[in-house]
Amino acid sequence: MAAEDQALSTNNVKATIDKRSISPMCRLCGEREETISHIKAECTMYAQKQCCLWRHDKVALVIHRKLCERYGFDKSQKWYDHRPQPIVESEETKILWDFNYKIQTDQRIDQF
Repeated sequence: MAAEDQALSTNNVKATIDKRSISPMCRLCGEREETISHIKAECTMYAQKQCCLWRHDKVALVIHRKLCERYGFDKSQKWYDHRPQPIVESEETKILWDFNYKIQTDQRIDQF
């Protein structure tokens, strides 16, 4: 609830509200002022990696379950109970989950 109320002790709060002699910049990326919204949605060191990956996986979980349902693979009753297997396949269909598959591209793509 403190995060929703913008009441967490971020560097921006320490510098502007508490009047401490501290930089208001983000301690992770140093690019912008450290606010809740910055950490949650903009920070290149946190939001773009950990948080976005978590959100991506939750959306992909729903899609995986729907694909399993469509193609007759085992699935849970509730989407949030679904535990995808790395590979499920039949004669016509193969569904991969969080599978480290190398894709050849003409430019290097660095993983975070």
